[in-house]
Amino acid sequence: DDLVRGHYIQRLSRDLDLDVNLIASAVSKKDKSFEVSEKGEDEKLANEPKGNLSLEDYLLALLVLNDSINTRLLEGLGGSDFENNDAKSFFKFLRDIMEASKQAKIPVKISRALKKLPKDLNRYVDNLYLLNLGADFEDNELRAGEIIKVALRIREKSLKKKLKNISQELKIAEKEDDLKKLDKL
Repeated sequence: DDLVRGHYIQRLSRDLDLDVNLIASAVSKKDKSFEVSEKGEDEKLANEPKGNLSLEDYLLALLVLNDSINTRLLEGLGGSDFENNDAKSFFKFLRDIMEASKQAKIPVKISRALKKLPKDLNRYVDNLYLLNLGADFEDNELRAGEIIKVALRIREKSLKKKLKNISQELKIAEKEDDLKKLDKL
């Protein structure tokens, strides 16, 4: 078990470009503080979004906080995981910039990307800059860890919603005895 854990710690360190000791200490802290709440949220965020601040806005505010984005932090997260239309549009915009930068093998710079920002997203992005996230995230490694946690929670929430919708469609198809729809689902 320790051998497997060590392997994955090194792999995470390499993939995220973070120090092995930092990953190892985060994993050991995680082991000690792992609790599953009644809601199924197994990771506490450093700064829980307050008031009407959504996880989506919180994630995007963390992303614009620094000028560069490590694209690996957002793997597995897509535009369809966002409910807020402005957040979805801005994330898709950033995702397109990240993909283009990845193909050109150049780092993603927020300042450069925002020069191409569609005008309808200006107000939304301005509001992201105004969010007070605290001084905790001046450190790139802490911010990267928080981004990963928030992205995972958004993805989990999205998957739960999709599963719920599929389950409802299955129930309706069973009631209607619709074999074609059941096969499709």
